[in-house]
Amino acid sequence: MPSPLGVWHMGNLVSFLAAILCGPNIGAFVCGVGAGLFDLWNPLWGSRFIIYFPGTILIRGSMGYLIGRIAYGRTDYVKYSVAAVLFGHVWKNVGYFVYDYMLYGAAAFLDLTTLSAKSVFEVILTLVILAAVRKKMGVTYLIEEHR
Repeated sequence: MPSPLGVWHMGNLVSFLAAILCGPNIGAFVCGVGAGLFDLWNPLWGSRFIIYFPGTILIRGSMGYLIGRIAYGRTDYVKYSVAAVLFGHVWKNVGYFVYDYMLYGAAAFLDLTTLSAKSVFEVILTLVILAAVRKKMGVTYLIEEHR
């Protein structure tokens, strides 16, 4: 992606899987803290994205929580998993668009269009891997629900 905007990586896939398979609280932690650590420092880019840390904690933490609330513990898990992944991408893309717009103005429109295209690939890949994990492990959710 053109500077100063973000990078493409597959961290979203892991975040979505954690929220769907483990629930909203773990989803919020994995999505918010995991992505936040990427922004603070990562082996390829150093601290280049540290300015995104506050937004990432809020945007992705709430995304993980909401994905977990939508998909976790449902008996009709396929339908709710699809809905959660679609909702999560919209939530993330709109959240980062607003954050980028506050930081960079109109350049944020480029971020929104490229992240939306990437989301199509991530939605498909997440759902395929989710189905494979569930089949291989023989479980619908990794952590039993306590209500």
